[in-house]
Amino acid sequence: VLIGLSILFVTLALSMFGVYTLQLPSSVQTWLNNLSNKQQGGSSAGVFAMGAISGLVCSPCTTAPLSGALLYVAQSGDLLTGGIALYALAMGMGIPLILVAVFGNKLLPKAGGWMDRVKTLFGFILLAAPIFLLERILPEMWSTALWSALGIAAFGWLYHIKNSLEFGGWKQSAIGIIAVLGLFASAQPALNYWFGNHETQAQQTTVSFTPIANVADLEEQLALAKAAGKPVMLDFYADWCVACKEFEKYTFHDPKVEAKLQ
Repeated sequence: VLIGLSILFVTLALSMFGVYTLQLPSSVQTWLNNLSNKQQGGSSAGVFAMGAISGLVCSPCTTAPLSGALLYVAQSGDLLTGGIALYALAMGMGIPLILVAVFGNKLLPKAGGWMDRVKTLFGFILLAAPIFLLERILPEMWSTALWSALGIAAFGWLYHIKNSLEFGGWKQSAIGIIAVLGLFASAQPALNYWFGNHETQAQQTTVSFTPIANVADLEEQLALAKAAGKPVMLDFYADWCVACKEFEKYTFHDPKVEAKLQ
């Protein structure tokens, strides 16, 4: 399931990078545009219908972010966070339209290259989702490498586009400095892991467990503990288990816990 969702997120991200376009068939778009133009304003029902049809027309722009929020809700089961995400998405889409309707074109930015840059930015955000999902089943070194690669790609893209931004001067220089600092910060975790001290906190802790491969090993260890008059604690572990990794990094590394388990 995690791999399937990750592939879907990557597919959505690639559409934001312009590799391909997710949109309704041209015949359907034409039909919706004609239907929207026929709607009469001045009534709540007409305005609602125009909004619903316009939402379908602009679906290529909203498919990836909306799908990302829905997939997060489906995968995590966190209804509260998912509801907040959908509410924030709706407010982000609706408030600019309300402001434009109230204040006119004074607040409406001109169409330009910034629209493609925002789209690309959403692509990098969507790529963070599969890494978040896959780090539950991937070894730590690979998840660290993926996070670093994403950060390097994002800040490298930011540095690449800084000269094409609409503003210059100190603002452009500040963007360049942020991009360079972000590149170094993104590369540091992977470099520390591959070329430095990459032992995890769980490996550094003094709490040690005897690996059990089968029922016979378990019964043997229970007999030894019983003969020595010692209690037994079983630690069940899986690479995809988030709580297990939290135990490794935090609980078993706590000095108070270590002292109790000696």
